[in-house]
Amino acid sequence: MKTKKPHYVDNKHFYQLMLERQLIIERTGKKPRISDEIGKCILLIATNLAKRYNFNAYPYKEDLAHDGVLQCIKYIDNFNAHKYNSPYSYFNRICWQMFVHRIKLENRRLVMNYKVIEDSICDLENEDWRNDPNY
Repeated sequence: MKTKKPHYVDNKHFYQLMLERQLIIERTGKKPRISDEIGKCILLIATNLAKRYNFNAYPYKEDLAHDGVLQCIKYIDNFNAHKYNSPYSYFNRICWQMFVHRIKLENRRLVMNYKVIEDSICDLENEDWRNDPNY
């Protein structure tokens, strides 16, 4: 019988870490530094999501993962451990939405670059640069 391979992020352990963080915030009123374990979990979520087939064809996968990590850190304190019990799903969704946003931005940039190239080609075709003695 095959044994099931463990998931790269243990959701129960991740939940305990997030619950501890939230309790510290509630007790002290100050936001503590993000622990290395939480950071590792967020990084694993973002990098493994970037490897998924939906995003595999994009050449800027590392940028997607980095943007996802930054977005997760930005919204880390919005996770309510008393109300929800799956931080993996929460951060996975944040990364997913950031990836889609980044892809839209890159597509807009690509269209703008094509337009600039097209305009410059049209300008070259309209100019009579072949008869220019300085050329």
